[in-house]
Amino acid sequence: GSFRKYDWATNTWTTLVNTGLPATIATDGKLVSTPSWLNSDYKAFATGTATAGGASTLTNSAKTWTTNQWTNYQIRIVSGTGAGQIRTIASNTGTVITTSAAWTTQPDATSVYNIEGNDDFLYYIGNGAVAMYRYSISGNSWSTLSPTAARAGAPAAGMSAHWIYGETNTDWTNESVIINGRRIYSFRGGAGAVLDYYDIALNTWVSALTYAPAIETFTTGTKYTYMADKLYIQKDATNRWFELDIAEQGMMGWTTMPVVQGAAIVGDTAFDATYYDGATEIHYVYMLMNTSTLMYRQMVI
Repeated sequence: GSFRKYDWATNTWTTLVNTGLPATIATDGKLVSTPSWLNSDYKAFATGTATAGGASTLTNSAKTWTTNQWTNYQIRIVSGTGAGQIRTIASNTGTVITTSAAWTTQPDATSVYNIEGNDDFLYYIGNGAVAMYRYSISGNSWSTLSPTAARAGAPAAGMSAHWIYGETNTDWTNESVIINGRRIYSFRGGAGAVLDYYDIALNTWVSALTYAPAIETFTTGTKYTYMADKLYIQKDATNRWFELDIAEQGMMGWTTMPVVQGAAIVGDTAFDATYYDGATEIHYVYMLMNTSTLMYRQMVI
């Protein structure tokens, strides 16, 4: 019933506020972060030089952004006037970003900025309910979100939740209609094949996405991890892996682990890791087996 943080430097746990969360946490749920730092550098969804600034605005008159596409991202001044400041984006027009708090030092035409994932927010999804919660790290506070459109069905055992930030498809990277960084994809689990996503900028759910073939169902024991263009999924405790191409909305078989697992248990114990050899990146998907102390990995080629 507690919510904590771990400090690597001091090797200590600190109990944080859990007011606003359900009194009882069910057997499946996910805590999702939207960090600005990914792998070895900041992940900028857009960067540029301001043409003007105000008390709580930054203007780039060369842009053609879609209204409010950047809501709930963060903006960082990386150099020039106001360097080092970070603010949550409250709204935007085609050329003007409005922040949720005023600048300490107003940006000007020398200010170079990044637009990034929001370091201050954590999202909690699951608990056998459609309700969704957001935690503010700076405020140490939880709030219940009220999406414009609610999720059409509650997630259950074997559900997932992943922030999608690294799509290479041009439809996702187009700065004027950005998709990267906006969506949390979530399979509902519960022995179903339904996939939904939450739009962070618009605070709304889009339910029952079309993907093909939507044949495999997922429940207790299913493991997920996200890397670049794809979600990797180990079904239940079957050893069978699938990959969902997010932009193309296609599900394919990926690989089968030639080992015997124990009984399926709740817990998403898959993750990915990237190794760097100079400019070469080597990607692996790892999984701690169901009812086992063994861990296996598969190279992503």
